[in-house]
Amino acid sequence: MDTKLRKVIELAVIRALPEFTLKNTKKGRLKNLYQRLQKITDIELSKVKHVTGKEIGIIGNKLDAWGLATGWINKEKHVATLLSFLLAMIENSEFTYNTKISDTLVDIFDYMDRIGNAPAACLWSGDKAAGMWLEMING
Repeated sequence: MDTKLRKVIELAVIRALPEFTLKNTKKGRLKNLYQRLQKITDIELSKVKHVTGKEIGIIGNKLDAWGLATGWINKEKHVATLLSFLLAMIENSEFTYNTKISDTLVDIFDYMDRIGNAPAACLWSGDKAAGMWLEMING
């Protein structure tokens, strides 16, 4: 997978976090953090050269393969697991992203932790998925 597609796929996964968890989110702090994350990610995505239909297909195939490898495909995951995965993915990425992205992800995690909704098992699970992500993205 070329450099442009690796960057697009990482940003797309970050941007999708609220889509995976937003259905249960009411107005308030969490929804505002999600909106901030999407706004920052949209700006970063707009800086990447246009993605063709063929490239979107390649990205979709890679995401499907990763989803099958992790067992995450069509299964709801805890938001803390997703956050742990995204933070590890960013940390191990070959790209340098706007620090507001990781800051916002940390703010979301801190919020979840403050309300008692960030189990330790989620950290392990997210980190394991990030390792599989690295194998997939580099393979």
